[in-house]
Amino acid sequence: MGVALLLVVAGLLMSPVFLQVRYTELLREQRGLRAEARQLSNRLAVLDRGAKEMLSRANVEAVARERFGLEYLELPENVGEAAR
Repeated sequence: MGVALLLVVAGLLMSPVFLQVRYTELLREQRGLRAEARQLSNRLAVLDRGAKEMLSRANVEAVARERFGLEYLELPENVGEAAR
């Protein structure tokens, strides 16, 4: 009985230490998660900018030319007159 009581009292006296250690660990983990969130946000911004750049008219036309052999002309040629 005395040993059990001694263990309970020792546990109660040590609990603030364990709580402080756990609190410190959680703060470190939180800092790491915030840094990771900033990195992911920056990567997302870069991807968003790249996607907008890829969808620009000049880039779409360049891809159409390179991959599919299509070409955009400002003034369409009249096929009937060109054949004469």
